Amino acid sequence: MGRRPLKLDDLVAAGVFDPANFRHRRALDVSQPLEGPALEELRQHALYYRGMNEARVRGGEVLRRFAEAVTDRQK
Repeated sequence: MGRRPLKLDDLVAAGVFDPANFRHRRALDVSQPLEGPALEELRQHALYYRGMNEARVRGGEVLRRFAEAVTDRQK
């Protein structure tokens, strides 16, 4: 039996998002819109670049910005 899927809301509430973690990226891909407009805008931006194979470098930058925004919320 596998682990239960992570939810992006839970990761955001905990102030944790690791762009290198497959389960965190998967939570981002299947998540519902987030409450905060700034985080939701970053989430939409990250999703846009995740769908583009030719934009991997830019997508990585956007994922890192999303991760920083999530962890900065806890400070």
